[in-house]
Amino acid sequence: MRGENKNGDSLLTLKLPIGDGEILRSRYPDIIPGYHMIKQHWNSLLLAGDVPEPVLIDCIQLAYQTVFMKLTKKKQREIVESSPAARLHLI
Repeated sequence: MRGENKNGDSLLTLKLPIGDGEILRSRYPDIIPGYHMIKQHWNSLLLAGDVPEPVLIDCIQLAYQTVFMKLTKKKQREIVESSPAARLHLI
């Protein structure tokens, strides 16, 4: 989810596994607990910050996998069958 904080900074808020989010927040000051979200699961990345692009891409892929795996098997199949590109994000 893309948005802004109260200072007008652009944020990308992603759901990540709890342990991964904690590690990333300790490593990168521009990854913070999710802005206006449940802080354990959600992490906000300051888009103008110093998070390396490969880390940003990894976070997006991990967030996709995290949410996808919580869907029902039926919904997972529907997504994979309707979008061949969806399969790439599950590798």
